[in-house]
Amino acid sequence: SLCGSKIAPQTVAYVGWFGPRGLASIVFADLVATSGLPEQHQIVPAVMLTVGMSVVLHGLTAPWGARRYGRWYAAAAARHPEIREASQAPPPTRLARLSKGSRT
Repeated sequence: SLCGSKIAPQTVAYVGWFGPRGLASIVFADLVATSGLPEQHQIVPAVMLTVGMSVVLHGLTAPWGARRYGRWYAAAAARHPEIREASQAPPPTRLARLSKGSRT
């Protein structure tokens, strides 16, 4: 999803390792669990084990990864303040109402 974003490989690796993925796996496992597939007794535990191991592994590596990425970012932004990671986020946009009387 970050192809063409012009961010550094270090950022891609950091987001790839710590980015959200487990929730989709849980949703898919729930779909399988309620599908009646004959293989669901194998699929659901495999997904839950994978998600559980992911939570533990990512949790254990989070402090180290955050410190390492933070050091890289500080050095990179000092050397090249124009890097994409150092740019300001765009201001939030105001959502337009669908109709004059609508408050949703």
